[in-house]
Amino acid sequence: MTRLVGGIFCALLLATALVAPVRAQSGTVTEVVGGLHSPRGLAFGAGGQLFVAQAGDATAAGSIIEILNPMAIIPNVRTIVSGLPTIGDEGEFVGVDGISVVGNGVNSALYGIMALSPQATGNAAFGSLFKVNMAGQTQNVANVGSFDYQWTADHSNLWIEFPDANPYAVLALPGHTYVADAGANTLNEVHSNGTIDVLAYFPNSLIRDAVPTCIAKGPDGALYIGTLALVENLVGFGPAATVYRVDPSQTDPTNYRRYSRSRHRGQPVSGRSTDARSDQTATSTPRSSSPIPISAIRRETS
Repeated sequence: MTRLVGGIFCALLLATALVAPVRAQSGTVTEVVGGLHSPRGLAFGAGGQLFVAQAGDATAAGSIIEILNPMAIIPNVRTIVSGLPTIGDEGEFVGVDGISVVGNGVNSALYGIMALSPQATGNAAFGSLFKVNMAGQTQNVANVGSFDYQWTADHSNLWIEFPDANPYAVLALPGHTYVADAGANTLNEVHSNGTIDVLAYFPNSLIRDAVPTCIAKGPDGALYIGTLALVENLVGFGPAATVYRVDPSQTDPTNYRRYSRSRHRGQPVSGRSTDARSDQTATSTPRSSSPIPISAIRRETS
């Protein structure tokens, strides 16, 4: 699910405006910064600074900005990365969608994930997971979109719209980086050497695919992944979105018949890349006709 992830929000807002009663606001809403171009991701650094991923639009390329004092009356804003690719039309644009910060001080790093895939866009930067240091230098880690697009092609029996890929959320932790793909319906781990493991595939809902869009680490050390399931709500099937719990220590990536440990790096996402490696070779395993096990996933219910 690619365009549906972003475009469906317009329909939801319209439906809400038509049927929802007007309610008084509680609390205080304060604008931190305005005039942004399709902001899709937020992340706080250890020093309290707020990073914003802007996917861009018809008038501006994508970028990542840093708000050094977000609680100030007039915050100090600077651009960390600029010139990131963006794609879209009719007011819906995607580019850099998710960001995550790991580490402290000068040793901290920001990870960004680009939407879609090179196969779908014709642009090798889309689908890339990249790392940014505090000097604004980018390093391409791996192209998750390219990997997942081919993975879904090899497992097209799982969903009628495969092949598809739309990396949407990233969670960077010490020693581990995870990506939720809203098009491939997977949870991936991307290793520092550029190799990728599929840790989980999320099952289809009643009438749509799962569409995982967010990741968080719980106090138990497990990962919690939320799905969209917006179509079911709009067409009257009632709430169908799900939060899943995945314990990475209990997953077996070989169950998902992943690629051999090869790199999908693609091209640098901006002109300021410190990554000089260019190995883009990969070999896929034969397509399987059987469902993929999801033994490490647990559905969280209330």
